[in-house]
Amino acid sequence: MSTRQLRSQTLAEKRHHRSGTTYGALDRPVKRQRKPEPVHYQCHTCDERKLENQFPDYNPSSECEHEIHTCTDCLRIWVNVQIRSRLLTAIGDDNTFGIRCPECPAVMRNVNVQMATDPRMRLQFEEIVRRHIANNTPGWFWCLYPDCNAGKVHDSTEQTNICICHRCGAYACAPCNRPFHQGETCSAYQARIKDRIEEEDRSLQTIRSRTRKCPRCKVNIEKNGGCSSMFCKQDS
Repeated sequence: MSTRQLRSQTLAEKRHHRSGTTYGALDRPVKRQRKPEPVHYQCHTCDERKLENQFPDYNPSSECEHEIHTCTDCLRIWVNVQIRSRLLTAIGDDNTFGIRCPECPAVMRNVNVQMATDPRMRLQFEEIVRRHIANNTPGWFWCLYPDCNAGKVHDSTEQTNICICHRCGAYACAPCNRPFHQGETCSAYQARIKDRIEEEDRSLQTIRSRTRKCPRCKVNIEKNGGCSSMFCKQDS
């Protein structure tokens, strides 16, 4: 027959339990584990010791065979400087371009550049590559529609002289490199707009003689006063 324990008895048992010299398996004190020290690595570019999460989880290029020695910030700065300076490297003969790795001769391809920099610089890189390919590709035509910057290759052996933009669908006359003039020969069209073409040519000659292209963004600029220092808006 069980008897009800008094509160004084239960308190005495607790004190005895705490003052005892032996512990059960569940009563042993748990040792506090020491927090591991953070891992640091040396960046070979900025020469600073940084945490592991301040380095990328991948090499700049898939062709790199070295360990990762460039921190994320330095890699982004390197890529942005190469893009602004248009220091691109050709890869093979297939009109593919990239940026040299900051640590070895390997070349960062488009996917590597996208991972290393921000969206604005990615677009600038893609535009530089696109322009370079177009300017060095025979038979390349830019779309003449003002709000379209696409282009395509028109084969001169094709039976039609119509060059159709694959993006906006605008029609152009390939021999004239002018908007398509349906029902009118090239000679008749050129004679009809001769004065306008000559005016445009004179304007282009004036632009070439009085302006210079910005070495960064390639926009025509004219200096008409002030100090000799000029800054590209693309860097702002």
